[in-house]
This record gives sequence, C-alpha cells and structure tokens, in this order.
Amino acid sequence: MDIPNRTYDCIRFVAELLLPGLATLYAALSPIWGLPLSHEITATVIAVDTFLGLFVNYLRKRYNLNPDPIIDERGDDNESDS
Repeated sequence: MDIPNRTYDCIRFVAELLLPGLATLYAALSPIWGLPLSHEITATVIAVDTFLGLFVNYLRKRYNLNPDPIIDERGDDNESDS
C-alpha cells in the first residue's frame, strides 16, 4: 500500500498530536463542565489513536525497508557548458 507523503504526514499528525490532545482536553474539561461520558469518550479516542499509531509505525517500517529512489528530474541538459 503506497500512500502519498502528504497523506502520511496528515495521518501522523492526527495520531501523534491531534487525538492525544483531544482526549486530554475532553478528560480535563468534562468534570469541570459536566460533559457526558467522560471515561467512555476518552477511552474510545485513546483506542483509535493507539490503532492509528500502529498503522503509522507499519507505514514507516515499510517505507524504511523499501524507500523510493531519489530521481533527479533535471537530467543532463541543465549542466553548464564551461
């Protein structure tokens, strides 16, 4: 499964920053503001985040085993004639 770098970066951002921050925010604010189902919502977000983290780790390891070659698209035509 090959995904574009931008998609990978987005998934990684969600897994590493957004979901943990969201779970922490809800867990902290729910008792203060009386928000419902504090434990259930926080546990669900953490479970989804853990699975997403495993997926990101899988993609990272797969890429490291088989990285794409660096292709120089400039070609030989751009060399200066000295």
